[in-house]
Amino acid sequence: MIIFSKIVLAQKILVTTCIFLCIFFFVLLAMASKRFVDNGDGTITDTKTGLMWAEKDNGVPIKWSDALSYCSNYNVGGYNDWRMPTLAELTSLFDQNEKNKNGYHIIRLISTTAQSCWASDTRGTEMKLRTDTIGHFEQPTEIDIRSAISYPGEKASENDLVKLMIDDQNYLCVWIGKKEIGHTLEIKTDATKLACKDKIDSESAIQVMIKYFHEDLDWINQYSWEKSISQKFFENIQLLVKQKSKPEHSA
Repeated sequence: MIIFSKIVLAQKILVTTCIFLCIFFFVLLAMASKRFVDNGDGTITDTKTGLMWAEKDNGVPIKWSDALSYCSNYNVGGYNDWRMPTLAELTSLFDQNEKNKNGYHIIRLISTTAQSCWASDTRGTEMKLRTDTIGHFEQPTEIDIRSAISYPGEKASENDLVKLMIDDQNYLCVWIGKKEIGHTLEIKTDATKLACKDKIDSESAIQVMIKYFHEDLDWINQYSWEKSISQKFFENIQLLVKQKSKPEHSA
């Protein structure tokens, strides 16, 4: 009788444990699928980062300085300590596999009315972004660059270009290629134009263009070019990029 009781008890423990593990597993799945929670008061909570977001943007084009003031004076959900997000925080909302109701690659619960958003650490520049994918930008941000190169998976055609320009004679260009083949880099300074022999994926192209945007040219030596790059060519690019990049604000 004692042996029987012990066997039954062991079975009950095993069954109870299995039920607990199953429930815990499905709770984790539910939590993962509901990372972003609509609080019902105009705010969205990201349970992964702990950040709270406004469920919509301001709705109209706005300058960086005005955007900063808008965020500081924002009052929704009973909170008055709102601020402009950093670029890293904004990037956490990007989702290549999801779109909000306006067709932008951001979580569905947040409504954005433009292709790009301001960040508190956005860097101003005199460079221009010319694209066949999402249009032209006189003062592009990193978000604009990412959007322009990520966009090809939707509607872009092969050989569409994304060009970050210092001016007409000095620029870095990404020629969009098929996903399975990759994109082509082209860099030009004054009368010299060089094409990269390597094909690169979208994320690599984004990182290269962002580095160019931020005066970082070390990536040039990581690729093979149709012609050797002279020290003079390299120095010319460095000088031009430094002249055209500048902080937009001082906080």
